[in-house]
Amino acid sequence: MKKSIELETAIKAAKEAGKILYESAQTAVVVEKKDRQDICTDADLKSEKKIIEILEKQFPEHNIVSEEKGRIEKESEFTWIIDPLDGTKNYIRGMTIFTVSIALAKGSEIILGAVFEPATGRMYYAEKGKGAFVDGQKMKVSKISELEDALVYFDKGNLSNLDKNEWEKVNSLQKSVYRIRDFGLGSLALCYLALGGYDAYIGGNTTKIMDIAAGIIIAQEAGAKISDQKGGKINLFESRKIIASNGLLDKQLLKIFE
Repeated sequence: MKKSIELETAIKAAKEAGKILYESAQTAVVVEKKDRQDICTDADLKSEKKIIEILEKQFPEHNIVSEEKGRIEKESEFTWIIDPLDGTKNYIRGMTIFTVSIALAKGSEIILGAVFEPATGRMYYAEKGKGAFVDGQKMKVSKISELEDALVYFDKGNLSNLDKNEWEKVNSLQKSVYRIRDFGLGSLALCYLALGGYDAYIGGNTTKIMDIAAGIIIAQEAGAKISDQKGGKINLFESRKIIASNGLLDKQLLKIFE
């Protein structure tokens, strides 16, 4: 696959930020508690600074939306969507499950994404119309067609926010599938869907667009079907509760969440 300069830049930024995170893992400290469920470390900020520095040098006219810094508006049709450290709570506790996630949108459509996993060195990436890859190898979603056989990632988020109706849907999902998993990283879960490891992904009530933007295009380019939980088209900057599947399970999943 011939990569565009935009994708090459995203990959470079993700790798350099990932190096910062990996090298800072033993010394990182929490610098902000946004609320009881959300924290920021000094490593988040260092990673974010490096990514923005690289993107602005190459594309000074592009908008940027980032997890910590917020929106940098340049009135461009292009917007970079950054999560400098997805999995902060894992990271600060010494676990190796965390990523750097970078996507580029044209208007409201995601056109490329890169997700880097510093602990393994794996780089997942995709560009619209060119397929999805991990370390140069093309990815395709699984062929599991029945929910009872499906391994589903369910981003539960803050369970205390679920109402009775939502709990009923969760219970129905649990009874319908083979297994449910959740390790707190929407970006990586969507990459695993693209890889065929998971058969579906369900977004939760605390999912942010920065968490999943790059993962969405990677999963789509590997053959995944993605919608909101009513089966409609997702709104890039509003939809959080999404359903992504290998394209064979979406109707069954939508029956649970409709």
